[in-house]
Amino acid sequence: MRAEQIERFVGLPYDPQEFDCADLAALVQRVLFGTAPSLPGRRQRMAAPSAAINRYRDELARRIGQAELRDGNIVVMRSEGFHVGTVFFLSGMAWVLHASATIGHSVLHRLADLPAFGLHIEGFYRWN
Repeated sequence: MRAEQIERFVGLPYDPQEFDCADLAALVQRVLFGTAPSLPGRRQRMAAPSAAINRYRDELARRIGQAELRDGNIVVMRSEGFHVGTVFFLSGMAWVLHASATIGHSVLHRLADLPAFGLHIEGFYRWN
């Protein structure tokens, strides 16, 4: 994947009512990979307890190991709640595109730097 293809998704405003991390992940899948994951509605996601979020995740994707990562896979993270980002490899390094409530827009961070932003990796997944 070329950096220019990914950079157009950086800086999109985060809005918990209109465009959250899951919306960004679905948009990236649709535009760059031609797939359309069917996400639960935003209200369902926002009000869902951990068990329901785990169920959504397991219905939409299958868990993979870090060694299996490729462009377009997702990383599920935890901070105060669940968070999702899309993995890309640029110049041989893994990067994660995600919409950050804390920062206020979508950003691209190195996978290795996520813990410095308070994001703890729960696992890596490939869309079904």
